[in-house]
Amino acid sequence: MARVTPENVSILRDNQCILIGTNEAGIHDAGIARYAAGHWGARVGQGFGEMGQCFGLPTKDFWIRQLPLNVIAFYADRYIFWGSGEPQLEHLVTKVGCGLAGYTVPDIAPMFKKCLRFSNFWLPQDFLDFYDGIYKANTNDDGTSTNGTSTSDQLGLRL
Repeated sequence: MARVTPENVSILRDNQCILIGTNEAGIHDAGIARYAAGHWGARVGQGFGEMGQCFGLPTKDFWIRQLPLNVIAFYADRYIFWGSGEPQLEHLVTKVGCGLAGYTVPDIAPMFKKCLRFSNFWLPQDFLDFYDGIYKANTNDDGTSTNGTSTSDQLGLRL
């Protein structure tokens, strides 16, 4: 049974590492990356990799433009490879790319399905629902998605 990453994470246990959406420049001035810089050890100038109790996964490039999905998938594969080799840690996967980068759960969730093979990964409920075929995108009256909430909103932060 998969473990579910809570929607609002503000405290991590010593054995937990949270995935944060970043940019390749390592400028952590918005969303969960900003919170991680102040609380979990995200380092300015580092866009990818382990940093304190978080792991940065770029969804935007050096110029803070949206990365293509194939590039995000490359980074996701590297993250999963790293996390699978760190079984002592609980890896809390978040909906990276589904906030400030502008992607949706159906765009991003497939990149993390292989995490289900490992007992030390937690996944967002929306990703699990997507895998089970029961994910329903929330839409506004104009048909635009409301599932692409900002990472600040996912954390319950008002930055």
